Amino acid sequence: MSAVKLSQPQAEVFQDTTRFRVVCAGRRFGKSFLSGAELINASIGVDKKTGESKQKQTVVYVAPTFAMAKQIMWNWLKEYAPKGYIVKANESDLVMEFKNGSVIYMKSAENYDSLRGLSLSFVVLDEVADINPEAWNLVLRPALSDQEGDALFIGTPKGTNHFYDWYIQGKDPKRTSWTSYSFTTIQGGNVSQSEIEEAKLDLSPRDFKQEYEASFESISNRVVDMFDRELNVNEFAQDNGGEILVGMDFNVNPMSAVVGVRAGDELHIFKEYKQANSNTRYLMESLTADFEGREMTVFPDPSGRARKTSAIGGETDFTIIRSFGANVIAPTKAPHTADSINSMNTLMCNGAGHRRCIIHPSCANLIKDLDTWTYEDTGATQNHSRPDKKSGNDHLPDALKYLIWSEFGLNDREAKNVEVVGF
Repeated sequence: MSAVKLSQPQAEVFQDTTRFRVVCAGRRFGKSFLSGAELINASIGVDKKTGESKQKQTVVYVAPTFAMAKQIMWNWLKEYAPKGYIVKANESDLVMEFKNGSVIYMKSAENYDSLRGLSLSFVVLDEVADINPEAWNLVLRPALSDQEGDALFIGTPKGTNHFYDWYIQGKDPKRTSWTSYSFTTIQGGNVSQSEIEEAKLDLSPRDFKQEYEASFESISNRVVDMFDRELNVNEFAQDNGGEILVGMDFNVNPMSAVVGVRAGDELHIFKEYKQANSNTRYLMESLTADFEGREMTVFPDPSGRARKTSAIGGETDFTIIRSFGANVIAPTKAPHTADSINSMNTLMCNGAGHRRCIIHPSCANLIKDLDTWTYEDTGATQNHSRPDKKSGNDHLPDALKYLIWSEFGLNDREAKNVEVVGF
């Protein structure tokens, strides 16, 4: 173990005793060295929390494929694991057994079901962005429960997928068993500055940021492309006691709403509703119970003038909302999609760099949907097409869109930054 020398950033992660650690690192940062050191220490090292020597630990390294597990980690372990501690190294199954009864398994995420039934002490998920999230959610996380085992998630980002969700989870102060780190390639100390500068010339800015600066670059063709998780999401977006503003999208499964308040010329969104198999009446019952006695204005889908998601005796969605004492504000007809999207994008960030729509981190579904809602791909002949309605990522953003259009509507001169065709 003494032969494994860690850099300062690697040592910072290694010494952290948080149960679930997420490490987003640029290429050639030294992810294999850190992961290998963690695997060896989890098997035959000293418990970081108790100071006791490890005994009979079941440790698993998971890579996207079995070939990657062998190439990346198995050969590393054979070189760096203390030879005097190894009892057996099975080359076909990639299993390393130690004198203290501990075992390290190399596994592929392609066949994560093979891990069912194991009781795990520690697991490393390498190149996390390429691993099916169900490997963690359905198999590895439950396998750690009886021992209350730890996990290290490590890799280079690929857009804003599940790896990003776990990284953000590690930034949530309420999730005290999670923590997250981000390191660039240059911080790893394995790549020279001159090589970094050369890579800048060979890659697009987006690819360079993702691969070398460990930046979670958003997927292309986003509808709300001015939304930025780092800049539009902040905990100070809270209820200030003012009038409750509700954007609402009518859909039986799910019924969706976002709740916010005005803060000067800003909109602060601090709560979301995403109710499965619901209707307008059920959603209003939830809203009025949560904000009892507060003045409330609902900005719904304009189609609610005629729609009857829970109609009795000819009621419409609008009359149902009003029956709960809430005000209803909606245009006589739905605004042109391009215009309403322009308004939403401009409130997220205008040409002067002002961000007037701030969202609380607890609105996790809204944040994810804003990040992943894209236009339909209808071929290379069109620059833009219709916003995708099949993914299910549109409901909460639509609710927000109705609120912004009616309460923060922008004139034609101000909202010209998005072009949508095909309508």
